[in-house]
Amino acid sequence: MSALSDAVPGTPHFTAEQLDEFCRIFRTLPTYRAEDDAISSSDVPVFYRDLMKWERTQEQIDVYVDCVERALGGRMTITQYLQYFTTQHDKHDLFRVYVENMDLNKDGFISPEEFKLCWHILKTHDPTIAVIDFEELLEQADTNKDGKLSNDELVAWLKKFTSRGKY
Repeated sequence: MSALSDAVPGTPHFTAEQLDEFCRIFRTLPTYRAEDDAISSSDVPVFYRDLMKWERTQEQIDVYVDCVERALGGRMTITQYLQYFTTQHDKHDLFRVYVENMDLNKDGFISPEEFKLCWHILKTHDPTIAVIDFEELLEQADTNKDGKLSNDELVAWLKKFTSRGKY
């Protein structure tokens, strides 16, 4: 097992060689900098389409670029990419990673502003997710009724409703 796959637990769909190849490709991108082990948002389309040959719509690519810009300060580390990459086979794990990264101030809660960004990205991966406003979601997902939406509450709500196919 590679050091990379050891650093990203739960990668049953990828071999150590595949993860190493992913990292090799990532590190060849024009904006890659070794000091932060990251690329800028401008490399996102090149990475997905040209290098990885992943089929993504232009809308999905635009959302990914916007996410890197707004949620990650314009740069995404290889570890962050690997979190997304290695969870793409499990919608619920992928949602957890998105929710954690959309918690911009890392306080453990999703604000209405963070929700707007997060929901758009979640809908990119699962277009069947209904449009819902923050207050309605808060009413449904705030299980401890503290008036705040924790990351865990949002992930639990997503798991509950996406596992039934209803939103």
